[in-house]
Formats: sequence, structure tokens, C-alpha cells
Amino acid sequence: MGYFNGNPERLAKYLELLLMQDEASPVAYQSKSSFCRIHVILTTHCNLNCVWCHRREEHLQDYLDREIDYSKLVDLLPQLQGFEMIHWAGLGEPLLYRKIYEATQLARKYIPNVMITTNGTLLTPEVCDKLIQSGLTRIEVSIDGFDGKANERYRGSSVNKVIKYLEYISNNSSISIQINSVLTNLNYEALFDAIDHLKGIRNIDCIHTIPLFMTKYMIDNGIKVITDDRHKELLKHWHNKIGEYGLNIKLRPDTTETQVVDPIIIMKRRHNICFSIYEDPIINIDGYIVPCGRLQHISLENVLEKGFDDAWNGPLCIKWREGQLKGIYDVLCERECYMKNTVQK
Repeated sequence: MGYFNGNPERLAKYLELLLMQDEASPVAYQSKSSFCRIHVILTTHCNLNCVWCHRREEHLQDYLDREIDYSKLVDLLPQLQGFEMIHWAGLGEPLLYRKIYEATQLARKYIPNVMITTNGTLLTPEVCDKLIQSGLTRIEVSIDGFDGKANERYRGSSVNKVIKYLEYISNNSSISIQINSVLTNLNYEALFDAIDHLKGIRNIDCIHTIPLFMTKYMIDNGIKVITDDRHKELLKHWHNKIGEYGLNIKLRPDTTETQVVDPIIIMKRRHNICFSIYEDPIINIDGYIVPCGRLQHISLENVLEKGFDDAWNGPLCIKWREGQLKGIYDVLCERECYMKNTVQK
């Protein structure tokens, strides 16, 4: 239950969906403060071409290489007051957004914490200093291999250079750091030495292992998910290394849990219910609520026009949730998240 610590409203909605399933309410009634974060997509430009990135998908091509207009962001951010954290993320590299520092500084006027997910290649000392000055509070960095080769092969970046940048920001700020690693049959072995390479970065508080969401490219090229047992083997190895070095790093998911995967994925696998549209709000570069991070091209309600509260439970969001409760899923939901469409097509 650690996943829901401090979020009773979030837990209540999760339990409602589990217990009532297709008779549950399609309204996401949680208050802003109960959400872990609000995601805002600043840009879909990127400087890498990662093997398992959704940018390769044909249906996303018209959505790529764009960014949110800063004037829209100025109008949007006051409407998000009440959230505890805002997250700059998406299908692009947020550090390529031309006004990333101004956006971060402005966001801190309304929201206590600002987080960024980055591939780490642009975190030079100069960029780090500017991020520190802008008020950034958390960084998530994607690293998919620690053997000196895998990260360059599958992400196109040097893991040693990224680690050097993280050491700099850790030595010069209190910004917390999380490492995100995608798990596949290709890079699994290259992840075992992670703790040995990360132990000198004192601000790391979490390492998050992310299950693979399948794309057409992955299917065509034989990229596969790993079993839960192999996942657990990796987590146990890391847990032992963390203890050996006396580090204060949490693993997500945690080896102490009975299930390796998190409860949101369990809900999908066992009950065919997607929790994302109820508890993980995402606003795309056009100012619209989208169903999830992998469906950023599907625009539901416009926050700029309606305000967050009215958009989050607007008719299009309600319709999307009602369809899912009936077992109606997009074809991409079926392929990438293994959801079952139980309604005759």
C-alpha cells in the first residue's frame, strides 16, 4: 500500500474501480492535492532516437517537433495551483524547450515542486546551474544500461557523461534525483551494475524500473518484455548492493512487495481497468487533457478554455472513462498495455 501513502482520495478511487468495475463512476473526484503530480508537455523535439521510444510510431508523426507556446503556458500555470508537483515530460526532451528556465521559475509561483524527466545528455554544468537558479526541485533521468555500451546502443548517449553531469548537480544543489530504466530482453544484463556506477551521486533517492510498453517497432524487431521473476532478480541484486554501500535509495517497485509490478499495472493485467485517466492527468502541447503518456496525440478537453477542474471531468473525459469501464479500448491500448477490448468491433 506504499504506493498510496498520503493519498487517501487516490486509494478510494482505486478501490472503487476494483470493487465496482463497470458500475464505478467515470468521475475522477480527487482534489488536486491528492495527485502525485500534473504532467505538462513542453516540447516534442528530441535530440536522441531511443530504440524503444514511441516517437517511432507512425500515428505520432504529426505531433512531433512542436512545442507549447509560452503565452499559453503563462495562462495555463495559474489554473494548476493546488497541485503539489508539476512534471515537464512527454515525447520530447524538455531541456530543448527554449524557455525551460522561465517556465520552471513561473511554475514555482503556483506549485511547490517542479520536476523534469530528461535523457541527461544536455545536463552540462552551465545548464545545471540555470536549472538550480530557476527553482527546479527534482530530476528524473533515463538510463538503460551501465556497461558502457548498452545506453549508447539503445539510447544514443554516453552513460559515463550523464553520470558525470548528475554528480555535478548533486554536488551543487539539493535537487533530488531519480533514475528511470526501461526493462527489455536487450538491456537486462546491462542493468545489474547500476548501483556500482550510481553510488557516488548522493542526491539519488529512487531507481524506477519501467516495464516495456510494446510498439510496432519493438514487435517487428523482436524486443520483448522480461518476466516478473527476472525483474525480481534484478531488484534483489540492487537491494543487496544498496545495503552493501549503505545508501538511502528506494526501489520502485520495491523487492519487499509481494508483487514486482505496481498496483496500476496489476489493475490492468488482472481486471482490465486503466487507472491513468483517473489519477495521472497529462496536458499536451496544445493544452488538452490526454488519456495517457502514450496517447498524447488524442486530445480530450482543453484546459486553457475550460480550466483544469471542468476539463478533467468534462464530457469527453467522462466519455473516454465510460467506454473503458465497458471494456472499449483503443487499439493502441490493446497493443501497448495489453488491455482487452471486450466489446464486439
